[in-house]
Amino acid sequence: AWAERAALHRHPWVVRVPISGPPITPSQLSWLEDGLRCLAGTGLGESEKVSVKLLLTGYVRNDALLTAQLREASAASGRQPDEIMPEYGQLIARVADPARFPALHAVIRAGVLDQDDGPDDEFVFGLERLLDGVETLIRSRTTA
Repeated sequence: AWAERAALHRHPWVVRVPISGPPITPSQLSWLEDGLRCLAGTGLGESEKVSVKLLLTGYVRNDALLTAQLREASAASGRQPDEIMPEYGQLIARVADPARFPALHAVIRAGVLDQDDGPDDEFVFGLERLLDGVETLIRSRTTA
């Protein structure tokens, strides 16, 4: 996941290329092979291995696309990425009715939006949750 993310960050245009079918190019097949090889000996069925690889690739692609779009928005606005989130929190606090959006206002009061996360924080959080789920699946197969 980290290697794939790094490659997509080096070449952000890749996530804009429409997916017209399953992986077929030599590079795509190598990524798929590497991912499947990592799942050898896990007790997962072949179909499950492919599904795990597609789940992780989808997560990485989404992260890379969101990162590219946020960088573009930052450049277009002339603001640094670390300025955007605090401004967003302040805007939401002004325009969102606390009675209608109490959970969102709780986030604002907690200071969650006061500063931007580190560049890897959200990626790490999501990847760990995905891998926790894959680990649970693997354990269910090896104890069955």
